[in-house]
Amino acid sequence: MMREIFSAVIIGVLGLLLLSSSSPITLVPTISNELPKKESHSIDLRENLYRLSVFNDATVMVVFEDKGRVTYLRQNVYYTYKNGKWIGEKFEGIKVFGKIPVFEPKAPHETIIDRVRVELKSPLLSGNLYTTLYTSWISIPALYSGDLELLRPKRYPVESYDFEATLYEFPDDVLRKAKVPKVGLEVPEVSEKVLKLAKNITKGIESPYEKALAIERYLEENYFYDEKAPPAPPGIDPVEWFLFYSKRGVCLDFNTAFVILARLNGLPARLVTGFKIKAEPGMQEVKLRQAHAWAEVYFEGIGWITFDATGSRRPEEEKEKVQQKSGVREVKVSLGNSTVIELPFKVNLTTNPEIPINITVEDGKTIVNITGEKVGWFNVTLGKLNLSILVGYNTTTKITKWPKEITAGSNFTVEGIVTTTEGILVPAGSVRIELRKEKDSPGKIVGRGEVRHGRFVVKCSATGVAGKYHIVAVYEGWGPYFESTSDPTIVIRDKAKIYVKEFNYTRVGSVKIQGFLGTEGGASLGGEYLEVFLDGKLVGVAKTDSSGRFSFFVGVGNPGIHKVTLVYEGSKGIEGDKKTIVFRAISASITIPSFVYAGDELEIRGKILGASDGTVSISGDFGDYYSKLSENGSFKLRIPVPQDAKGYRKVIIYYGDLKLIEREVYVKQKLLVDVSNALMVVNRSNELTVRITFINGSPLIGSKVMLVAFNETLSNITNKKGIVTFRITPESTGKYTAKLIVITNDGFEVIPIKLRVFRYPLYVYVGLFLLLLSLLLLSAKVIRVKLSFNREPPVYMTNETVEVKTNLPVSLYVNGKLHGRGKEFKLRLNPGNHKVYARFFFFSIEREVKVLDDYNNVIVCIFEECLDGEPSKTAREILGLNDLSLIFEKARYSLKKVSLGEVLRFFRGIRGRCLNEGASEK
Repeated sequence: MMREIFSAVIIGVLGLLLLSSSSPITLVPTISNELPKKESHSIDLRENLYRLSVFNDATVMVVFEDKGRVTYLRQNVYYTYKNGKWIGEKFEGIKVFGKIPVFEPKAPHETIIDRVRVELKSPLLSGNLYTTLYTSWISIPALYSGDLELLRPKRYPVESYDFEATLYEFPDDVLRKAKVPKVGLEVPEVSEKVLKLAKNITKGIESPYEKALAIERYLEENYFYDEKAPPAPPGIDPVEWFLFYSKRGVCLDFNTAFVILARLNGLPARLVTGFKIKAEPGMQEVKLRQAHAWAEVYFEGIGWITFDATGSRRPEEEKEKVQQKSGVREVKVSLGNSTVIELPFKVNLTTNPEIPINITVEDGKTIVNITGEKVGWFNVTLGKLNLSILVGYNTTTKITKWPKEITAGSNFTVEGIVTTTEGILVPAGSVRIELRKEKDSPGKIVGRGEVRHGRFVVKCSATGVAGKYHIVAVYEGWGPYFESTSDPTIVIRDKAKIYVKEFNYTRVGSVKIQGFLGTEGGASLGGEYLEVFLDGKLVGVAKTDSSGRFSFFVGVGNPGIHKVTLVYEGSKGIEGDKKTIVFRAISASITIPSFVYAGDELEIRGKILGASDGTVSISGDFGDYYSKLSENGSFKLRIPVPQDAKGYRKVIIYYGDLKLIEREVYVKQKLLVDVSNALMVVNRSNELTVRITFINGSPLIGSKVMLVAFNETLSNITNKKGIVTFRITPESTGKYTAKLIVITNDGFEVIPIKLRVFRYPLYVYVGLFLLLLSLLLLSAKVIRVKLSFNREPPVYMTNETVEVKTNLPVSLYVNGKLHGRGKEFKLRLNPGNHKVYARFFFFSIEREVKVLDDYNNVIVCIFEECLDGEPSKTAREILGLNDLSLIFEKARYSLKKVSLGEVLRFFRGIRGRCLNEGASEK
């Protein structure tokens, strides 16, 4: 699948790079004897599609680094190498979202955290995310493999995500002393030459880490980076071909060799693929040509360490020098034809050739014309240059059987023949089948096969492609039989799929609609047109770029619910698609104060047009708060500000998932002022002391404070306790408002304070007060107010006059209302209970007067008021058998009415025996 992914990227499918592999999670990286189950994707070193990617300048993603410490973006890890291929493993992981529990080394180290954002140019439709070794946080829900440190998203497609990379740096001495686990990884079968080379590179080295460095240096210094390096021929392992024959290759060749040589030395190494980026802060575009492969080696207590053995590119002039120094140059000549080569120097033919050669010299250059008369290898010496000439057959490849139309993702078979131009069947060789949009451009490899007696049958898979293609059979040559191609057409049917970045809310105005046009089979559709409708009205046409991405702006003028519909009509072999998104457009008016005092409340209010329900969420440095909208779309929220807060604090307001506004509010520490000696004496020097603290209790130190009072301005500096003093001489008495102007780092504040100026010192007023208080206390013991009535107890009949006398001139109140002032009073009261209150300055007395409407009730009330101290006794037991007890019994138990005379006799008889005679005094 790896070769399919890279081929597809070259024709525009940039989202399907390097499908992932993984194994169960653990917090500690381990090396297991039992590797994970294999998945179908693999990397074939003979194809080595990294050679093709280096020529492709298409942008794969945009990366934003915070600190610029990330170099490698991993996507796949490989353990198993067999028959020239790296075979992938089945992905198994746990669900994560946010924080990831990564491995932490036991050895001494320094930890660095870098924040990275990845924006993909084509949505990731399958496979793993591009992350780092030891990714500790991810912004989207994902599956995580701890053994391989790989992440796969839970939902596709993925357009962007953020992650945090945890990077460990170790001292050199720690690395050089590190050991490797006893259990290693499988070592593939290699020739004796490879095994001997592996041991010679590390001869005399004991440290595992230094062994890895030695292998890395050897490959970097003895091999050259060359994307045009020839692939390994059949019958020889690609690692052996790279190490001993071609000695040229790309990153995959170098680091495959590193892993094999490391394992032969007992080092647990694995291959990693992904992208190599610039380790620098800020934004960078990542091109397809940055696709890369490298290696990782595991050390006990340290974890996996990255090694990259990729060598440098050999300059073109150096290549020419090497060719001349080695004295070998290969030339192919077809039978019956001539080939001309030009050398930039003069040479003479120094051997008797077995092949016709004509040499001419023009302007210091040597023109060599070689004619192919018979098939075979021929060696010709031109001075110090040796020519290795192959005379062979030109071939013709023809596809004889193939399906004219297929469904995307299905398998199909291509049959054909390969002959010489004379019609002779070629005996052997290999053929690959490519799907190409342009027949002369590289395409997607969909199958490989062998040519036997001039015929080939290749099983192919149409995954990740759709539409009309040239189906190209490429005969790769064999011995004296040269390459050739055949290119009929094929239609791959699929159904289009429109992926749109959906949203629930947006602002009124220009709204960006963006997405990706692909197919259900996984292809991207570049250069296609989609019609855009807003609320059923056609507003324009969007065109996809080469990777299938599109963006379009629609003008939304009114708040409310709106619909945008995208319609793709389809093309040759591709069924169209239609996608509608519904969203609410709003217009917001929000008021946020520019500053607030610590300890107060930050009041935020606003109104959202186009919304009558829902919730406004507020986040930032003050915490998270929510406010429901009223029916007219307004909201109001008060947020408490901590007393220790200070400086700028961020406030972000959302409606749903739409960010409405982001502001910074400046938090000032409120000043608390405590004024001492605010009571002053006129025409004397008074010291005013002011202590100024912040609301959190800390003093205001070293700040200038100015006092504006009595038409003059004074200034001073607060000490370490926040205290400042001023000397003031007021010229007149009275109450005054002064101003304190306090200058702080936040500006200045004006604080009013109250001052009171007296004529005499305070101790004079205190003395007078104490004297007056003493007189009052003395008088309270001497003076007593007495209140008496013309009848005791004061119980009266209706219409009787109540006569009141006092010993002092008083203010007399009846039932709380002022009746008059004097010493004698006459009252006419209605039936009921009445409060009579007399007051003389601070002294007072209160009595209760009863007014009744029946003489019998008067007698009973007087008895109960005066004589009923023992309610269990009868009147005769209390009074004896006499006129008083008889009058009471008549009033209490008889139906007859007592007379006024009887009432008066009863009053006179019990006057001296009344229990309740007297008054309540205050």
